[in-house]
Amino acid sequence: MTIVGLKLRKIRELRDFSQEYVATQLDMSQKAYSKIECGDTKLNKQKLNNILKVLDISESEFLDFDETHAIDNNEDCAVRAMYERLIKQYRERIDKLESDKLYLSNLVDKLSE
Repeated sequence: MTIVGLKLRKIRELRDFSQEYVATQLDMSQKAYSKIECGDTKLNKQKLNNILKVLDISESEFLDFDETHAIDNNEDCAVRAMYERLIKQYRERIDKLESDKLYLSNLVDKLSE
């Protein structure tokens, strides 16, 4: 994923927009938009500006976008709540993986006896 694609994805997620929504606004398929975020499709300035318009962010804000700064200073409660849900989901996933790791480690120890 390119830096531009990563920024586009993060901003889209902060806006709580789906790829399908952004793609529809741009009159393209979700798959085509996904390829933009993944860096599989090169962007020209016009296409980037069209995406930024849908995401309601200026070019200078986009260039200066820093995920940490955007979250810390964001007044939008919905965005903050969404971000906190994502963090919770990642933490739960990490806990599950650590539990699975412990289980498998114990299983290997038992089988080694």
